[in-house]
Amino acid sequence: MDAQSRSLADSRFARFKDAVDRRVGERGIAGIVDMQADLQTLLQSGAIAARLRQELSDLLGDGEQALLWENWNRGGLWSRHGVFLMSGEGWSLHLSRYFSSSSGIFTLSQYACIGVAAGAIELSTYATGESFRNAYFEREQSVQLNRRIELANGEAAALGVDDAAFKVDVRQPTIVVLLLSQSAVDLQWRFDPETLRADSCISARLSDSELVCIGQTLATIDAEQAPQALLELSRHPRHFVRWSAIQLLGKVDPQAALERLRDAVDDEHDDIRRAATRSLAALALTA
Repeated sequence: MDAQSRSLADSRFARFKDAVDRRVGERGIAGIVDMQADLQTLLQSGAIAARLRQELSDLLGDGEQALLWENWNRGGLWSRHGVFLMSGEGWSLHLSRYFSSSSGIFTLSQYACIGVAAGAIELSTYATGESFRNAYFEREQSVQLNRRIELANGEAAALGVDDAAFKVDVRQPTIVVLLLSQSAVDLQWRFDPETLRADSCISARLSDSELVCIGQTLATIDAEQAPQALLELSRHPRHFVRWSAIQLLGKVDPQAALERLRDAVDDEHDDIRRAATRSLAALALTA
């Protein structure tokens, strides 16, 4: 039995999934922010502790060294977010451990509800300026504090449309439950907690990062097979994936990369157009 099936064997989880599926069906993934009360009910029901107790029982019943880290991958239980509990169309529910720390300030790349199963957190949310464009990283952008929310055991909060960025402060080891939609934007930005100014960004979608990583690996181990795959990747919908593929092409097939650079001068994304123009100018100077 996989992780989702084990969760749904409990009627409390099954009711929660039905409620989320219904709300997402009505409003799309933005409906996640309406699930605060339902998440709070789930937190207070005892279902999560029962789910983990059953998981431990199942693992110990395997007759293996069940508490080794590797075995937490069993049935898809462990994910990059923490303990996977269940999912539906466009959303997922996870259990995660937060240790005593203060995070950076990150833009919200998903619709989310966050609840506390044990411990306490302070959640600070921030607003971005009217000129903020997620897909165009600009270091002059900054955020301003919107609200602070303190959450204790059994409490939940939704991150709404005005909460463009967030920071988590944890003063003791805390177990949180995360109800997350699929990624809703291309990039996740990080802002400096002291200056509140932008300092970096990464892809908001794990799949995009994986595509770039696979392209880099292929270009490194097999330069003959890489060009065609990288040409396809250079037409990807996300601009930073396209640009990475063009750069990799320059290492394995300079002529193909030159042709793509010429095309990229007319790319739909400002950053790609500027980068392609600069690259062609630099190549002309070295010719």
